[in-house]
Amino acid sequence: MNSQAEFQTKAFRTSSSRPGHGWDIWRPLSVAEPTAVNLRIISPGRKTKMKKLFFVATAASLVFAGHAFAHAQLKSAVPAADSTVKQAPSELDLTFTEGLNLKFSGVKVAGPQKAAVKTGQGMLMNGDSTLMVPITDKLTAGKYTVEWHALSADGHKTSGTYSFTVAP
Repeated sequence: MNSQAEFQTKAFRTSSSRPGHGWDIWRPLSVAEPTAVNLRIISPGRKTKMKKLFFVATAASLVFAGHAFAHAQLKSAVPAADSTVKQAPSELDLTFTEGLNLKFSGVKVAGPQKAAVKTGQGMLMNGDSTLMVPITDKLTAGKYTVEWHALSADGHKTSGTYSFTVAP
């Protein structure tokens, strides 16, 4: 081999006259002249296995991506979001999509004219996925906003708000 162009041409030609038999592709590992050390040969069977492995890895990452991005989100609440209740609730039950860390999870409740509502110490129920917070103040008629923050068991923080109305 006298020139780099000649090397590149020979390096990428097929070694078998019959497609699918023998070694399909010769690929140099470096730009240097080909030797037994810097020439990588990929067999047809190995290429097929590599493609299958790539597709399996891609599929697995897509399946498990939902778990990686699924932080503790509010799944349901009692009283429900945007609901109207006839009787003032004595507690809030917020159910999340995964377990919580109680020490760093809680709620603030604001009533009509954005007045703060006193709440008691929250506790976890249902496998640590439901936060129950007692309401110590008497709720009068009006719209109430619940501002929640949660630290999931996997260490991710989330927060949000919802409201409900008391109309006796």
